[in-house]
Amino acid sequence: MTSEQQSKTPFILIWISLVAVVVAVAFVHHGVREDARAARDEISALRDSVKRLRREADSLKDQVPGLGEYMTTNQLHLAKLWFAARAQNWDLARYEVDELDETMQAAEGLHAVKHGVDISGVLESVRQSQMAVLRQSIGNKDASRFAEKYADQMEACNACHRASGYAFIRIAIPGAPPVSNQIWTASQKK
Repeated sequence: MTSEQQSKTPFILIWISLVAVVVAVAFVHHGVREDARAARDEISALRDSVKRLRREADSLKDQVPGLGEYMTTNQLHLAKLWFAARAQNWDLARYEVDELDETMQAAEGLHAVKHGVDISGVLESVRQSQMAVLRQSIGNKDASRFAEKYADQMEACNACHRASGYAFIRIAIPGAPPVSNQIWTASQKK
């Protein structure tokens, strides 16, 4: 190799290296652009999904019962509970107190606040205190204790109504069965 060729060799190597770097950068740049485009597409798809989920959530909110519907259901279970216990149908009484508890839990999920009163907190408190003792009287099949604890349960409901601005809603011991198509006495067959 001549000295002239030797002096051109580093230049050629530098030139080849530069071309290789430029080609590599172009590939990387192309890849980054493709990755960026793919990321933009994914972000756009996620935004569309979030919008769709918000619309679906708004639609579901419109289908959920409100506090009034839950309270009316509670009132029905409370009345049925009274007649089941009066007939000493303790299985039905246990069933109705469980239904009452379930409906109160569902109402808690609304996280309703009325006139500054956290209804969910009140419902949870009533379930943990008055209903626990009411449930115990049912388990003990103690009709007189049940009547006393039932009155406490009603007073807790009425206290909440007063505190939350609904004093005009007053719950009392039912005078007549809430439904006419239910037999309150326990079945003789098991």
